[in-house]
Order: sequence, then C-alpha cells, then structure tokens
Amino acid sequence: MSKYFLTLICLFTIISLSQGQNVYYGIPLDSTTLVKGDVIIVNNPRHSNGRFMKSNQLDNIIDFIVDHPLQKFRIEVNISHGSQEFNKAYSEKLSKALEYLIVENKGMNNCSFRPNGSLNPLIKEGDNNQYRIYNSRTEIILE
Repeated sequence: MSKYFLTLICLFTIISLSQGQNVYYGIPLDSTTLVKGDVIIVNNPRHSNGRFMKSNQLDNIIDFIVDHPLQKFRIEVNISHGSQEFNKAYSEKLSKALEYLIVENKGMNNCSFRPNGSLNPLIKEGDNNQYRIYNSRTEIILE
C-alpha cells in the first residue's frame, strides 16, 4: 500500500513540475518551449521623447506576434506613475495604440488587450520612483 502511495506521489510531482509557468524578460530567442500560461515581460515603459517604448522593442513585439499566428496572446499594460485614474487612462491609451499597431496595421487577430493601470503590481510595498518603475511594464501572456 505504501509503495503504491509513494509511486502515486512521485508521479503527481513529476506531472506538476512539467506543467510549470515560465516568465521571460524580453522576447525569448527560442519560442519552441513556450506553453500556455507563460508570461513575457517585454519592458518597462519609457518616457523619453514622449515614447512608450523604444522602436526596436515595439518592432520585436510585433514581429513576435506575427511570427506566431496560431498562438493566442493577452497583452496587459501596467502603468504605475501617478494617481489610479491617470494610470488607468494612460494604460488604456497605450493598449489602444498597441491594438492599432498589431490588429489594424498587421491584421493579426490573435491578441486581446487589457489595460490594468496600477491594479496589478509586482511589488506591493512602497511608493517611490523605483517602485513605480518596477510596476510599470507590458506583459504578453500565452493563452
């Protein structure tokens, strides 16, 4: 009985470990290992010259989406730079801009967009500039 129980626990552990979620910082070079639930943190938004992100980072996101037409993605924009109202409005505008670039310009219908504002922080303690930088990010989630 205990041998059977031990075998069952080992099998369950192996199966659960093989179904883990991966988090990537930047577009992964080897996308063959991507699985449902994986998260790609693309970048922290930039505020230089009024741009949300650098042109090459934006191009990398678009190329990645275009290169995976059968994969479903959810793109979440998280902004934490001001009041909750400002963060929500800003992330909505950025989400709409990404949607325009990916759906309208490239014709890709494999993405949904979610403006989170500051409601989905990675770091929940503190409220200083570094805290806001870490919590402002764009995530691509494989669905």
